[in-house]
Amino acid sequence: MNNDATQITVLRGEARLPSRDGAEALVQGMRTTVELDGVPAEPQAMAQNLIVNGDFQQPLSTGWVTGTIVLASGAEHPTVAVVEDAGRNAVQLLRREPDDGNHTQASIQQDLDRDVRDFDQLQISLDVMVNYQSLSGGGQQSSEFPVIVRLDYKDQWGNDQFWTHGFYYQNERNLPIATDAWGRPLGEQIPQGIWFPYESGNLMELLGESKPVYLTGIKVYASGWNYDSLVSEVQLVVE
Repeated sequence: MNNDATQITVLRGEARLPSRDGAEALVQGMRTTVELDGVPAEPQAMAQNLIVNGDFQQPLSTGWVTGTIVLASGAEHPTVAVVEDAGRNAVQLLRREPDDGNHTQASIQQDLDRDVRDFDQLQISLDVMVNYQSLSGGGQQSSEFPVIVRLDYKDQWGNDQFWTHGFYYQNERNLPIATDAWGRPLGEQIPQGIWFPYESGNLMELLGESKPVYLTGIKVYASGWNYDSLVSEVQLVVE
């Protein structure tokens, strides 16, 4: 519920909603929205994508906030922009500067502010392409991949938690790829210059007792030295 509308989702049983014709039944596995006029919208399947403008068909400022970070004084910042590639819109995270070796970061992020304790499934998906990376693997600490997706949330005890997954195509220095608290690698190797479709799997199961109950935000970013990465079709589907 917010100031504009109320969303009703039926996990079990049914909901009876007042309508112009008397009452409308919303059955298990369906959801609807009632706006300020009090009229329920057409019922939809319970699964829903919480990301706004994840296909980047609208201006990037619709739903997203961009940011860049450089640590060295005077170093050139990376760029964040929507580009077209093979008929699709994508966000390009780009830095190709002579001062290679300086840590930088380029990002897009979106506030979520959603209670998800009643959902059984939560999956992140996005398409990723890495054209260039100068830093091997994910760096010394597996935290500097040319693309990283990060979900910030609160667990059932109210603790701030986050989940990340990185992508890279080269690891010339054979740096170790660290694992997360559940024993899964923090990054995975993908082909260079080819769109790679990624699905996280059901995070409600994969994160065990540390699963989300409240989502605070999602961030997609490049971290490292020089990089040229594209991301598209960002989705966060709950059901």
